[in-house]
Amino acid sequence: VSTQSTGVEALADMRAFLRALCLGALVQRATCDASTLFTVHGWLMTIGLGFLMPLGAVILVGMRGFGLEPACLTGWKLHAGIQLLAGIMAVVGMVVAMRAVDEAGLSHWDGWHSRLGLALILIVWVHIIAAAVRPGVLGGSAEGAAHSMWARLHRAVGYSIMPMTIATILRGMQLNGVNQQLRAGYVIAVGALLIALGVFLVVRHMPMQASPRHKDVEMPGVGLDQQPPKVGPLPNGALEHNPAVPRTRPEGPNQLE
Repeated sequence: VSTQSTGVEALADMRAFLRALCLGALVQRATCDASTLFTVHGWLMTIGLGFLMPLGAVILVGMRGFGLEPACLTGWKLHAGIQLLAGIMAVVGMVVAMRAVDEAGLSHWDGWHSRLGLALILIVWVHIIAAAVRPGVLGGSAEGAAHSMWARLHRAVGYSIMPMTIATILRGMQLNGVNQQLRAGYVIAVGALLIALGVFLVVRHMPMQASPRHKDVEMPGVGLDQQPPKVGPLPNGALEHNPAVPRTRPEGPNQLE
């Protein structure tokens, strides 16, 4: 019975999400109650920042790690599209939350959940804009030192956003009274994404094994990390016979003649 009631509650939450989903200024004119608006806010943030953001990273690292980038769609384009969608959903979710706080008569930015959520949205959009104007797009070279430094910083910020986002979403679920089944489902889903991300990162940075046809053949007395000695031009007379070294073929007329 509890499982059936949980399913009914989840379906009711989804229906409320679809019924109350509004964009931009339409949210300000919505007549939904505060509880429904908080539910919509939770779905938007969970799907956008809590699932799509890490999914975009997993897709990019996985496609590059396994060499699955098709010619018509590179991994970073798909990654950028998913991150942009997640950022838009986060902004809409913030507007919905502000409307819900007004409806409930509460004070804005009261508690670390709302403050950290606002900070994360700002960081996400700085992250997205910085990627759009990265070195090699508006100027400079994509192979230069500036792009390499930007790429390291971009990855560091992206990976740092994930745990803060997960903590904020779980706190929001607690504040909104989300049942344990939905919380566990989110933890399992995002945990699977993080595990996949870790595996793909390991695969991407594994050294490539050379095929037997292209393996280096070690020369006697010369290691694989050493270069064989260079032989310069021979001096005059070097090809003449040295009396101290016996010839392999006797001098004189051919014995067969």
